[in-house]
Amino acid sequence: RSMGMPRNRLRLAERGINMDHVRRTLVQDGVCVVRKLIDDAETVAAAAAACGRLQAMPDHTPGPCTRELHGLYDLFCDGGVLDLALDLIDGEEVALQPGYALRRIGADVSGWFQEAADLVRHVAEPERDAYLLDHGVSPISLNVLCVWAPITPIQPLWCIPVSHADGLRPHASADGGRLQIDGIDIAGCRELDLKPGDVAVFNPLLVISYPSSSASGAWVAQWRLQDAALPGSGVIARSLRDANKESETEELWASRHA
Repeated sequence: RSMGMPRNRLRLAERGINMDHVRRTLVQDGVCVVRKLIDDAETVAAAAAACGRLQAMPDHTPGPCTRELHGLYDLFCDGGVLDLALDLIDGEEVALQPGYALRRIGADVSGWFQEAADLVRHVAEPERDAYLLDHGVSPISLNVLCVWAPITPIQPLWCIPVSHADGLRPHASADGGRLQIDGIDIAGCRELDLKPGDVAVFNPLLVISYPSSSASGAWVAQWRLQDAALPGSGVIARSLRDANKESETEELWASRHA
């Protein structure tokens, strides 16, 4: 990288975001809330409009490659979020993983889980720790970042800070095919009070609440960003090497969600 403060960190500093604090908090607690990181009014409005359309489909949860996400490239590839991710990862390119989605959520906690469990769902149990390490996931690595951002006002989410330090925990199957941790001690859990524009960035090994489903108008966006040098990296969202890759990804998004 060039001498002096990188441009992405300079942009964050101009917005009052202390990346040393963000990095230190993520390593120590496994989670960090960044206020008003998504500050583009058009991006927020487009996401809210998409959620409004989806509200008429109470049994439908949009995921990758669905037309309901058309026009939301600027949300999942928000400039501020990518600036932050680029500062945290080891490499020079940030990739967007295909597991991005909008979710309708309720106020209750229906279980506890780790995002990392989904990454190894189809990996034999004895090989899971090694698989995660090979794919950049560990208690001290910031090369894979989970991002949750409320689109509409939501009830607080919950997590257990520092729980990422214990690595991957056993998960059991729950309703709807999801995974959850049974019999967990929730002492020390913390409320994540998020408002539209805020983001929670966390380690995939963090134990976090699984909000209940709801027919209400509460929506959250979820996605993962990672060092593009890692296996299975998805599409390039930000590159210090070749800006053309970013344009290609935006065109791919438009065609995928047409």
